[in-house]
Amino acid sequence: MTYIPIDKVTKLSNLVLSDEEKRVIGDKLNLTVEYVNNLQELDTDNIPATSSVSGNLNIFFEDGQENHRNLPSRVYKVDRILGL
Repeated sequence: MTYIPIDKVTKLSNLVLSDEEKRVIGDKLNLTVEYVNNLQELDTDNIPATSSVSGNLNIFFEDGQENHRNLPSRVYKVDRILGL
């Protein structure tokens, strides 16, 4: 299992966490890193390279404001790791 130095991460991100919060977040972060490391084992030789997964080329109005109507309707739900 990959070990992430959670004390260093909390210091860099300027978070003040209890020991229990550090343990819980550290465990979740380590699991996430392990998952990503497992993805590296996939054979992607026949997968074409891409620079955009959504296919949207321009999602901004002329004034620079984001056009939410053009964003993909798929939503990804992830676990909250901080009780904020």
